[in-house]
Amino acid sequence: CVSATLGAPVWIDDETAVSAGTELIKTRGPFRRVWALVEAEDAQTELIDVRTPSLAAPAARSAAAQSSETDDADTFRVMTSGVFTAAYLALVPALEALTGKKVVTVTTSIGTGAESIPNRLERFEPVDLVIVAEPNMQQFLDAGYVLSDSSRLIAQSTVAVAVRDGAPAPDVSCAEALRRTFLAARTIAYSASASGRYLTTQLYQKLGIAEQCLPKSRFVGGGERTGAIVARGEADLAFQQVSELRPVAGIAHITPLPADLQLATRVAVGIPAWSRNEGLARCVIRYLESAASADAIVESGLEPLGSGAQTVQPVLAAVMDTGAAMPVQRPASSFESRSGQAAR
Repeated sequence: CVSATLGAPVWIDDETAVSAGTELIKTRGPFRRVWALVEAEDAQTELIDVRTPSLAAPAARSAAAQSSETDDADTFRVMTSGVFTAAYLALVPALEALTGKKVVTVTTSIGTGAESIPNRLERFEPVDLVIVAEPNMQQFLDAGYVLSDSSRLIAQSTVAVAVRDGAPAPDVSCAEALRRTFLAARTIAYSASASGRYLTTQLYQKLGIAEQCLPKSRFVGGGERTGAIVARGEADLAFQQVSELRPVAGIAHITPLPADLQLATRVAVGIPAWSRNEGLARCVIRYLESAASADAIVESGLEPLGSGAQTVQPVLAAVMDTGAAMPVQRPASSFESRSGQAAR
């Protein structure tokens, strides 16, 4: 249990926090982070991330204030995992025209490294939009990193295998053919994303080859694609989302799994609770849901899941008229409300 003395009354999330007089005890989500509002030396109220039993550590700092100091008013910052990267990069010019800002790609890794999306969000790095697989988005929603009313499904991906350019096409026409292909491979490259978890915890087991294939399966992290490993000749098979294999040079025969063994992964987009461009971010989400973005999504190997043509321009006009602060309706206990008051 962690407590903090508050310099002023605070508002809290009734479901995940307990308030007692001037003390606030709060845990948030599966990451078990503890939050508290404390009065700083300069009498400014700060929001800090408590990682030890004591709130008195002088190194404690305001994540919201840190985000504010480093945020660039002329940029719109995006974190996207590899599954949507190709479509996103194709859409960057349209997004810059839509927002009137320079779109900055913060990271494209969903793994466990220091620069991965989960760790960057945990550090509250400045960002306006996050695009990841649905299970990852749910984790971020549960942790309070993403505004609960902002998340939308925009695309769906399927999994495939690929080989080095010049190698014979892999036979994955049925379960038995896929089984033989896996057994024949010397090394199989997989990623930290949903496809890698599926391969190593479900697919091998379904095919009855976990004992033979797990030892020769190579994890590929740090934002690198499995196809790059195969292109260099370091593995025989690349196993990943179609959209993550297509952009890789030096590989061929990108072949989806048979339907009865396929893993369909939905891609979600959401707005971090500390975004400084929430109004524009909501406009961008509508654009990503619209027919205007469908061609780029399809070309990347994904299936669009947006709700069809959306009216983007009136939303954009509302954002511009209010200085990128389009009014939104959501509970006053959102992270942004807390960090906004804390920063003041």
